[in-house]
Amino acid sequence: ADIDLWAVHPGGTRIIQKSQSALQLTDQQVACSWSILREYGNMLSPSILFVLERMLQQRQEIANRNTAIGLAFSFSPGIGVEGALFEVA
Repeated sequence: ADIDLWAVHPGGTRIIQKSQSALQLTDQQVACSWSILREYGNMLSPSILFVLERMLQQRQEIANRNTAIGLAFSFSPGIGVEGALFEVA
């Protein structure tokens, strides 16, 4: 409940679906991940940067808040997980 923005690794349909289900995220919360997957496909771990860029482009949606807390995570081959907690001011 403390996270405003979710940057889910667009590494494939199952990754987004399983992350959305496990974290009980709405379709809107994973919309940027789906759009990057559709436009570019799976670009491995660095694709999370494309999701973050898309989120910043849509900053107006959270403009009514002073800051927003986000969580970005991606998966690498061999089931490695990388993540970052961030703040957008």
